[in-house]
Amino acid sequence: MEVGDAVVPIAAVRDENVSTHYVDPSFPAVADPRLVTIAMEKLGPRIERLGSRLWRGVVVTTSSMLSETPERVESWRKLGALCVEQETSVIYTLTQLTNIPSLTLLAVSDNVVLEKDCGFGTELSARVDKVFLELAKGALEMIAVFCEGASAT
Repeated sequence: MEVGDAVVPIAAVRDENVSTHYVDPSFPAVADPRLVTIAMEKLGPRIERLGSRLWRGVVVTTSSMLSETPERVESWRKLGALCVEQETSVIYTLTQLTNIPSLTLLAVSDNVVLEKDCGFGTELSARVDKVFLELAKGALEMIAVFCEGASAT
């Protein structure tokens, strides 16, 4: 995975201490499958036009910023996790409990294993900004499609 790629998390490993206040640690943090399908259809072409790749899979949510070491990341990668971030499992857990469809969209801003970071005011940061903007525009399009489907049922 390269800096400037994007991720559609289908589920998140709950390696954080917020969601455990609401449910048992074994409770899965999972995206709404309809939103995942819409995201892949709507965002794939947008992200590919930028020369980036759209990934779909499991992510790891941790509650401590920048605590992931290359060794920890490598162990998660071997288990199939795509990336580490700080919000997805909490969002998925709470929205599942309240029956609200949810999905997070991530722009990859660094890669601990490859020792790459987009920095500020760099060519890489401009690429990440473009991906983030396309994710935001695509999210609005996704909401429209999702709402049309919901009103049809």
